[in-house]
Amino acid sequence: MSRLCVIVPTYNEAKNLGRLLRRIEEVLHGSDFTVVVVDDNSLDGTADVAQKLNGIYGNVVLHRRARKSGLGSAIREGLRVALSMDDLERIVTMDGDMSHNPDEIPSLLCACQGEGLVQGSRYIEKGSISGWSMARKLMSRFANVVCRLLLRVGVHDCTGNFRVYSRGCAEAIVGCTRRKGFDWVVEAAFAARRCGFRLKEVPITFRDRRNGRTKLEVQELVNWAFFALRTAFLSMPSSLTAANQASRVIQRSSALTVTVVDPIVSTTK
Repeated sequence: MSRLCVIVPTYNEAKNLGRLLRRIEEVLHGSDFTVVVVDDNSLDGTADVAQKLNGIYGNVVLHRRARKSGLGSAIREGLRVALSMDDLERIVTMDGDMSHNPDEIPSLLCACQGEGLVQGSRYIEKGSISGWSMARKLMSRFANVVCRLLLRVGVHDCTGNFRVYSRGCAEAIVGCTRRKGFDWVVEAAFAARRCGFRLKEVPITFRDRRNGRTKLEVQELVNWAFFALRTAFLSMPSSLTAANQASRVIQRSSALTVTVVDPIVSTTK
């Protein structure tokens, strides 16, 4: 398996991170990979857990941010850290609350052949959601239908963060996305499609978190829908500019130099 990176954005996930990273290490045992934990100054000691796990496994990089600045900006910074690795080819992104099953990482990686984005999907055959109320399922389904129909990204699950990006796709997305919150996940899929990358879907089982409180609020579902509406009907100048920037990024991807924001704490192999 080619060298890869797993990005896990965290905020107050100390009770979940240890179990998640242990399972990732077991599933990817024998592979050459790095786990990048992007922590938004958690108050529960999540960063300390990440450092201790690096002492055990030796392949955990902690990128600590000064404050909670949004899921989208955390993933984007994680992508920058990953892209600073010269021999990297594929990047996995997943939540830090055990909602995404590490056992399903290999199936996503197998589907990522060449350039593109593989989406772990709850809304295709064999995909499912466990632990959500009917109301939450309906809201999520509605947001995804709106995003899929308006943005024409070609996938049924636009709002899930369990993905694999090829290096080229990640480079383009980092260069042209601007959102900071949960709506970045939708923007990234839209940007990948707009830049000409192929998007595939692989069924996953999404399980509601067991520990802690979800960061996803009803307002975020509304934000997803409004982002799709604005992008589809208002032809936002930022979206058009982003697409042009992305095209230039792709053309010079082989010579791309990534500038990584210096983390407060960084632990490497």
